[in-house]
Amino acid sequence: MSLVNQSKDKSYVVSESKRLPSIGVSSCLMGQPVRFDGNHKKNNLVTEYLKDLFNLVSICPEVAIGMGVPRQPIRLMKTEKNTVRALGVRDHALDVTDELRNFADDISLTLATLSGYIFKKDSPSCGVFGVKLYGSEGMPAKTGRGIFSEQVLRANPNMPVEEEGRLNDLELKDNFIKRVSVYHGWQSRVLQGLTRHSFEEFHRIHKFTLLAHDQPCYRRFGKYVAGCTKNELNKRSEYYIAEFMDALKIIPTVDQNINVIMHIMGFLKRDITASDKAELVRTMEKYRVGAVSKDVPLTLIAHHLKNYPNQYLSSQHYLNYGMPI
Repeated sequence: MSLVNQSKDKSYVVSESKRLPSIGVSSCLMGQPVRFDGNHKKNNLVTEYLKDLFNLVSICPEVAIGMGVPRQPIRLMKTEKNTVRALGVRDHALDVTDELRNFADDISLTLATLSGYIFKKDSPSCGVFGVKLYGSEGMPAKTGRGIFSEQVLRANPNMPVEEEGRLNDLELKDNFIKRVSVYHGWQSRVLQGLTRHSFEEFHRIHKFTLLAHDQPCYRRFGKYVAGCTKNELNKRSEYYIAEFMDALKIIPTVDQNINVIMHIMGFLKRDITASDKAELVRTMEKYRVGAVSKDVPLTLIAHHLKNYPNQYLSSQHYLNYGMPI
């Protein structure tokens, strides 16, 4: 294990393992007593399940900027100049807005190595969706975003992020894991030095994933990637990954997944028997009506690939996103 020492915060622990993607996690979700009242918000999904999939990098920006534990709580306030500041709840003279933003900038190198981030919901420093934003009067509007998380996302717009509460939704959890896997694969290629060949290879192994999430994007990017010249590589690849990561935020419908499975089945139709095909069709119909999960037809596909190896299908991220690619 190694400590990240780019700031005053000594709570960062980054695994030296190169096999798993690293994701940032709000420290309180890891069970660390860093909240304003000295408590934590340990999340078992993160600490017991996701720890086997990712290297978890614990970050608490409020502690990192020296606020201490316990401390005066802060909240988002809209000023007369229509700017948003992180001010003390009891004492508005406490303003840690700039410190939180500067901290995100201070650890920018660490943040750039992360393949995802799980933020604490509702936090004025870390919340992403619908944080309470107070005005001069009236009830707060749930339209704000944490000061630290906003700075992180501004610098890393393609990085997958979620809040812990949303991960209780099975589809959102699955989608987050998938997006982290895709982004980690892209980061690895960029780190090695992106070439036209590795660009084309990345697109090739993610074709079915893209098809499931955004068919127009899938159709558009075939020629876009294939027609990329050396001089256009940087510009095209930056546009590509931004559009790809946006496309992955779309949760595929059952029909979209079935469409992809039918495409995969087409590659096996000359190998599997008529009864195998019928069984797969029946399983897809059960999936269509909600009697079984998507994993059931995909398990059948995996079984057939063991008997009838297909290098193209075996490389597809759609079938392997739980594994580093």
